[in-house]
Amino acid sequence: MYQKNSYPSDPTGTCEVFGHQYVGQTYDSGTYAADQLFFGFDTSIPADVTITGATLHSKLYKDGSDTNFIIRVRSFDFGPSIECPDWRTSHSSTILGTYATANLPAADSWFDIYLNNDSGYSWLNRNGSTRIYLTSDREECGTCKPAGWEWVELEDLVSQQLIINYTTPSPPTPFCGDRNCNGGETCSSCPADCGVCPTCSNECSSSGAKRCAGGTAYQTCGSNYDADTCLEWSSATSCPSGQTCSGSGVCSTSGGGDGGKDGTIHGILNVLQIQISVPHLIGNMKIPVKIGSFTKEIEVSPDKKDYSLDVKEANIPVGSSLTIVVGGNKTLLNKTQVTPNSETTAVNVGDKILGDITGDNKIDDKDAVSLLDSIAKQTLKGDLNADKATNSLDWAILLANFGKSGDL
Repeated sequence: MYQKNSYPSDPTGTCEVFGHQYVGQTYDSGTYAADQLFFGFDTSIPADVTITGATLHSKLYKDGSDTNFIIRVRSFDFGPSIECPDWRTSHSSTILGTYATANLPAADSWFDIYLNNDSGYSWLNRNGSTRIYLTSDREECGTCKPAGWEWVELEDLVSQQLIINYTTPSPPTPFCGDRNCNGGETCSSCPADCGVCPTCSNECSSSGAKRCAGGTAYQTCGSNYDADTCLEWSSATSCPSGQTCSGSGVCSTSGGGDGGKDGTIHGILNVLQIQISVPHLIGNMKIPVKIGSFTKEIEVSPDKKDYSLDVKEANIPVGSSLTIVVGGNKTLLNKTQVTPNSETTAVNVGDKILGDITGDNKIDDKDAVSLLDSIAKQTLKGDLNADKATNSLDWAILLANFGKSGDL
């Protein structure tokens, strides 16, 4: 839009709305003209975003200034179309941004006018159109008569752009009670979001137990095969090639000329030959041996160090690494690593240390108190050497091992 009249501005002057994108003023042969440029942009953005910047991105067609001036950007809602009554004779709205024409780039180049954060960009309409206009500081002056040409023309063939930068809020961290079953929640950990777990009953009696599923496969009992916490049988696992399943889910090769006739199950550990001794032992004592979930006891005597333990039921493949934990029943626990390289494998677990009456895998004041109480009451709880009596011999053993602990 421009207004043409005598200088200074005359309210009866001629007004015209036209498509060329001029801003500034001119004075030629007694005729004064001023140009104001009006833009409308769709600035619909989400309500919950945070605006971090706004830029008027414009393309220069021509700088026709003999005198440099300052382009000013202001907010003005002129409606869906521009008319002559929209001409701004006063400029009361806040200046949103400025640009000195002395800094304009070459013709056909883009330049940016950075717009102010006025109370959180309150001039931006997040739900529809944002309307602005551009003037010259010298035209606003009212008494700054141009000597000639003071105008800038923007490119008509492209749309100028209002660029809005914003950030979106981070999604909330999931928590039990947010009505969404997420973040690793289950019916067990968060019934409020995931619902109450369905009732169930155990299909099998103990985790790790096995059973045959046909002649050449087995199943394992566990609680991690579905969403509930009950024990159930897994899907069938095939036995190694050439083996069949028998008994409590044990895969083996039977019969033939490969040694099966003597009861050996090929491919797994059959017998663990354990070397063990218990210093100060007088009678016999049962000591647990644990391999994973498989546990058996050895009855140790003072005059014997070598023991054979049938472990076919554990179904341990030959060549697999395993940890053997030996101890308990008033002895300290210790672990031994072994890799069986045949159906019968030997392992030396060394001396078992007596004195752990309380079963916490260390010999300390609590064991001393327990032993003294057993002596006073004449119970066998403190009978460390298995001689069917609790007395000074047991006290001497405890003192000799006092302060020691197992290696678990």
